[in-house]
Amino acid sequence: METNHAVVNLRRLYPDLKIFARAKDSKHQERLQKTLNVVAMVPILPEENLLLTLPFGGAVLKSLGAPAEEVRCCFFFMVFYLQLFFHYLFFAI
Repeated sequence: METNHAVVNLRRLYPDLKIFARAKDSKHQERLQKTLNVVAMVPILPEENLLLTLPFGGAVLKSLGAPAEEVRCCFFFMVFYLQLFFHYLFFAI
């Protein structure tokens, strides 16, 4: 699994680095968190869905100390931007 190889190599090179990873399921999440001290998240949407990145990015920003209000603003801005994009894509043709 690519995530495992990447996390193991990062952990080896940077033992004190805070690492965020996408886990394939709850068992994988638990394994990453317990064995490699990683902040792991399981996607709730299909992997090819662009919206998947928003909660993951928000969790990373919060963990790095960004104020919750700024994270919420970023989230709503991205949702608004995606709505405009899809509206244009489907109705401007």
